[in-house]
Amino acid sequence: MKKYMISAFILAVFCLGGEPSNKLYAMGSKKEKVEKENLSNLNPSIGVSKKVDFKVISKEIELNESNVSEIYKKIVESINTAGLRRYPDGYRGENYEIFAGETLNVKLPEPGKYMAEIIKSPYLSKSYVVAKEGNLFFETGYQGEYILDIIKDGSFYKRFRVTSKVKYSFTQEKNYDIILNSYENGKLDILITSVKLSRLAFPDALYHKETAFMILEKALAEGRLSQAKEAADFIRGNFQIDNMERERLFSFDKEIAKGDSARYRTFLEKNITKPGIEEELTDIILGSGILNDEDELFLIRKYSEDQDARIALYLGKWYMGKGDVINAERYLLYGKDYYNLCMLYLNEGDLEKFESALSKVSEDKIPELEKEREMYRRGELIKKELNLGDEKYQRENYEEAVLFYKRAEEKDIEASRRLGTDMKIGMSYYYITRYKDAAYYFEKALESEKTPIKKAEIEYLAGVCYYRMQDKEKSMKSFEKLVRDYPGTTWSKKAMIYIVRLR
Repeated sequence: MKKYMISAFILAVFCLGGEPSNKLYAMGSKKEKVEKENLSNLNPSIGVSKKVDFKVISKEIELNESNVSEIYKKIVESINTAGLRRYPDGYRGENYEIFAGETLNVKLPEPGKYMAEIIKSPYLSKSYVVAKEGNLFFETGYQGEYILDIIKDGSFYKRFRVTSKVKYSFTQEKNYDIILNSYENGKLDILITSVKLSRLAFPDALYHKETAFMILEKALAEGRLSQAKEAADFIRGNFQIDNMERERLFSFDKEIAKGDSARYRTFLEKNITKPGIEEELTDIILGSGILNDEDELFLIRKYSEDQDARIALYLGKWYMGKGDVINAERYLLYGKDYYNLCMLYLNEGDLEKFESALSKVSEDKIPELEKEREMYRRGELIKKELNLGDEKYQRENYEEAVLFYKRAEEKDIEASRRLGTDMKIGMSYYYITRYKDAAYYFEKALESEKTPIKKAEIEYLAGVCYYRMQDKEKSMKSFEKLVRDYPGTTWSKKAMIYIVRLR
């Protein structure tokens, strides 16, 4: 807006990292009077006849644990509500005082093109300076001394020294004592507040990296991950760190990331070359129900290097669920998983291999597999109906396909469902746009399906049916469950498109 002549520097007071919060000062919004000594000796037309002091007085207090939070709050409030401090046009001095948060305004007496730059400021402080339309504007939210150089028409013109003060005065030593005591006694909230206060009042202090590590340690111990992350980011953003500190940060980052499974996964992938990280990533992947392409390649490489039986078992089951018989057999043999080899051979109708693998299965699993063999034989009795249904399905004669699939279910519901008739009936109804019937059979298929990748596909199809039936609630529920349970899959990516539409 044109009525604003300057946008003030953003203050860093409310967050651990000292990042600024938005504040815009309007010219003339608050014109505070400056305490003046010998103001009568100031003559704007001829300059200063004798030294003139403009004092900014901080209120002296005794800082302690019981009042540190209140003092910090009042200082922050004073910074956020500070207005303009205008020095008289005739003032020719080089030293200026302001309260932190105030916008210093100095009239530059001679016409010309001015530029201003900050050549010295406290280390952690942030400040703003500009020369505009014959005026100098400077602002900071931190206590300390600042040196400004004014350039006029391309040449050095003048140097200003600005002292910024917070509303209350207290010693750096006392502030640090409170930090140490709160750290030693596990008072995290007081520790955080006293550290923020020290950064604001003493930005040049040498212990800011140390105190950030204190917060990081205590915040992690209490499970306050957001504060821990802010402390870690503050350290990385403001200091050089040695190898020992780098390892400490890595350990802290690892613990912070564990609070979110996706973030932890990303963290491990970014640090895959560090000792032990590959093993942790392997554990996470093996604990998931579904693989993306990158995970699959990672496990294949990892198994080739380590011959870890856990990886072989996982890959064998994964390929079995995908219908990749060759890879499934290979990895199940590597992992000596004869139970699932028996199931694989039954699915393929290879009873000879089934009997061979059955001889190597533990005795407690044999009755279960014999039951599965009996179910296979029952399935053979309904193969005629299933084959006729498949033939009609391939010819896109979906209504007749449904008749044969349902006839198979009438003969042996348990055996037919194990052979996927619910999914086949659902797909047949889906293609003839009978979405209500399709959704019903997809839900039934979900009840019996055990393979994660197939469950993801069925969940997606059910969601699409509900979407086309304009049942937004059920559709959103299906898609959100899919994205949550099977992240990174093709089906979850497709589901996200519908989620965006539904929102």
